[in-house]
Amino acid sequence: SLKEYQLVVSDSDGHNPRPVFRSGEPILSPAWSPSGAFLAYVSFEDGRSAVFVQDLKVGTRRKIRLGAGITGSPAFSPSGERLVITSSKEGNPNLYVYDLLNNSSRKITSHRAIDTEGSWSPDGSGLIFTSGRSGGAQIYYISLDGSPPKRLTFGMGDYNANAEYSRDGKNLVLISRGGQGHRVALYDLKAGEWRFL
Repeated sequence: SLKEYQLVVSDSDGHNPRPVFRSGEPILSPAWSPSGAFLAYVSFEDGRSAVFVQDLKVGTRRKIRLGAGITGSPAFSPSGERLVITSSKEGNPNLYVYDLLNNSSRKITSHRAIDTEGSWSPDGSGLIFTSGRSGGAQIYYISLDGSPPKRLTFGMGDYNANAEYSRDGKNLVLISRGGQGHRVALYDLKAGEWRFL
């Protein structure tokens, strides 16, 4: 039998599940738009990874691929008008901002290491992301004004990834290996302090 993958939306308690997309290929990295009207996700349905943005009411989908290589890890900006995505169209994975209004993209990071898992600051002026540029996976911040990226995670072990801002922008929540397996950690940006949850 052929394997089927489904992207399913349900209530937060798991009730009322409804499939919004089915595929014979894996579906990864679903991300809500701020309005809740759209989902972005990665699909391999035509043999290579692409980001799709799906209108949940109408069901229409829009495909985003920035060239050869991977296109993945989508996250909507606070306005819902842009996506940060990871693309390896120039070789190694870097972050790009894709404007959904005019279908243009702008390269944000440029490094021989892997830069991925971009996530927006609450005001939309910058991104946090996971990078291997210092050896292990660590969290960096980059402003969209063109200034160089700044490492945020120190003293938390050699693996820190998949970070997101708290709504007030004061903390990050992330996955850290910190010595005892993968755990959720809260990082206070102002104090530079972290704790496992």
